[in-house]
Amino acid sequence: MINLGILFKTFRDSLQVLVLCSLGMIAFVVFFTWAMRDMGQAVLDFVGQVPFIQKIFETMFGIEVSGQISFSVMLAICFTHGVSLTLAWSTIIATVTRTTVGEIERGTADVLLTLPVSRSQVYVSVSLIWMLIVGVISVCPLIGIWLSVQLFELPDPVDVMSFWIPTVNFVSLNWAVAGITALCGCSLNRRGLAIGMVVGFAVISLLLNFLEPFLEKAKWIGYAGILSYFRPVEIIRVAEWPVRSIGFLVVLGSCTWLAGWLIYSRKDIPAV
Repeated sequence: MINLGILFKTFRDSLQVLVLCSLGMIAFVVFFTWAMRDMGQAVLDFVGQVPFIQKIFETMFGIEVSGQISFSVMLAICFTHGVSLTLAWSTIIATVTRTTVGEIERGTADVLLTLPVSRSQVYVSVSLIWMLIVGVISVCPLIGIWLSVQLFELPDPVDVMSFWIPTVNFVSLNWAVAGITALCGCSLNRRGLAIGMVVGFAVISLLLNFLEPFLEKAKWIGYAGILSYFRPVEIIRVAEWPVRSIGFLVVLGSCTWLAGWLIYSRKDIPAV
């Protein structure tokens, strides 16, 4: 079921984007830690003085501004920060759509699919690279936190091992994004449209996550977005594994990945 030629070609094509985005995410986490070390509590004190801004801040990062906040809880913001999500999801979307729909748009899909390999072999081979990328990009915030602990003198002791829990949750979240991207890419023949659909889904998830605290009588709407199943700040605060959230995201990613496989193995390739 695995073709090594396609596997290595996909890895080579994806390596540059993966390295750049991974290094960018690690660097962001290090700079974020450095900034929060010096002015994190001052920012929280300022935000706490304006109720509306406080509500927005708590909504965006899932952190309660009132009271004393440990530095580990503040570091957990790195996982849900817009920079981290943008770097992770752009890497995944670019890689997944390259094979599923990019080859069709470039007009090279007929060449790829006339090789002595089945479509299932192509799909499974490139999927292994997707899984590798999901794993690598998801562990980057943890690497950044570990580097920060080594480089800086932090105001509170930080248990780096405790961040493995949100890291695993981050892996499941990114796997769900990869599965949804695979389904969109296999269902369409234009890469721009496929990327637009995934980005639209991500924006809707962000919007639902933002609006959830303001909709007291309709909090269930928030569960329609995948970010409702990723709460790293709460994870660090209570130090418990979010088994249900991780399970839901893994099932979502796996089901959409399987659906993409079925579509890819049967779809007609237009002559363009």
